[in-house]
Amino acid sequence: MTEDVKAAKPKKEKVVKVKVERERKNGFTRPKPGSRTVLVWDIADAISAEHGRPALRGEVLDAFVKQNPNGSLGMAGTQYSRWCTFNGAGPALKSFRNEQKMAKAAKTIKAYAAAEATPDSENEESAAEEDTTAVAKPAKKATVSRGVVKRGAKKGA
Repeated sequence: MTEDVKAAKPKKEKVVKVKVERERKNGFTRPKPGSRTVLVWDIADAISAEHGRPALRGEVLDAFVKQNPNGSLGMAGTQYSRWCTFNGAGPALKSFRNEQKMAKAAKTIKAYAAAEATPDSENEESAAEEDTTAVAKPAKKATVSRGVVKRGAKKGA
């Protein structure tokens, strides 16, 4: 009887899974199309193509939140980091940030120079007060204690 039961059962057909070849660079593999993680990669790719430079973290996370309000920012941050490593975007991002810092510093220097070039009447009065107080105060003595220079310290301290 057991032979009849075994013979009556149809054999299951093997399901052949098609293995999708995914791109691998710098130790990371691009996520599968249609997965949750690939959304962050697609956003970063789109922003990079639009601006002609690697996408910044804030830009990618803002766009991710707009597209997926309930999405995990932790996952998005991790995937952004992996995207940067995958694409080798680190040096380009570093130089872009340095350019931004230099531009901000240059703007600040120009603002200070403009403020010094055109002093207000209040600034002139406060500058005059500072000059008189600087002359009126005696210079503080410096002492050395255990190899450390202390300015204005009392003797015996």
